[in-house]
Amino acid sequence: MNRALIFLALLIFVGSLNAFIGEGISNVFTITGTPVDESILPPDAQNTWMRPASPNPFRSGDQARVNLNVKTGETATCGIYNLSGQLVRSQTYFPGSHSFVWDGRDPQGNICGSGIYLLRLQSPSHSSSARLVLLK
Repeated sequence: MNRALIFLALLIFVGSLNAFIGEGISNVFTITGTPVDESILPPDAQNTWMRPASPNPFRSGDQARVNLNVKTGETATCGIYNLSGQLVRSQTYFPGSHSFVWDGRDPQGNICGSGIYLLRLQSPSHSSSARLVLLK
């Protein structure tokens, strides 16, 4: 009797397993996406943002570039700070798309030391920061 029950359970399990495997192979399930109407997305002129620095890390003598956008009607300040919180370099930007370029030097033209620096973009509607690594 026990063998008959085990055999019956095994047949049911194998049958269910085959049905499951067959269902996956026959592509019964379909994943579809919903298209996005890009006209409802805000244009860049309505947002302030900052892209990641490139290259990062970068070597002394090279330049790190950060692309950013400033919202219409605002000004923004992009600054480089050392880990002590001291401002190393900053630039103010008016509305539009810009590139902040840093060559690893302070305002006096001295080469900054190797290490981690903080990049910060600040405007009335936006604040963001990122790490930037300078290697000698």
